[in-house]
Amino acid sequence: MLKLNVGCGPDIKEGYINIDERDIPGVVRGDVRNLDYADESVDEVVALDIIEHFSIYEYEKALAEWLRVLRPGGRLLIKTPDIEKICTTYFHQAKSGEISWERLSKIINGGQDYPGNFHHISLSFPWLEATLFRMGVTRVTRVTSNVQNMTIDVVK
Repeated sequence: MLKLNVGCGPDIKEGYINIDERDIPGVVRGDVRNLDYADESVDEVVALDIIEHFSIYEYEKALAEWLRVLRPGGRLLIKTPDIEKICTTYFHQAKSGEISWERLSKIINGGQDYPGNFHHISLSFPWLEATLFRMGVTRVTRVTSNVQNMTIDVVK
């Protein structure tokens, strides 16, 4: 069973080929928008906290690449900030002073504490779901959701 953990950073998963653009021990260095795997050769792609780092013009290319390598019936797991939840949870907190506007900006735009740790797109579940269905997947399920993030289980 071939499983990829794309954009993994230091989150190395056992049983997966861990891929990131940064030079991290135990991680294959590469561009997760251009995977070196044959079409429909991968059983599972895990993409945790990575899709938001692509621009509004690049995120579909990344999704298309992950779906290209995924076999029919294969699974894609995506975790990303949920802009709808962030807005409904944090806007009134920032407005009331409960959290700072700087904190809200970091939640939306990333920590920005190293190159590449910037969020370029803020997705909602309905938008991501529509994009994935348009790309031909058979099932999209939101498996977890909290005040800031959503995890989406996708079947090709």
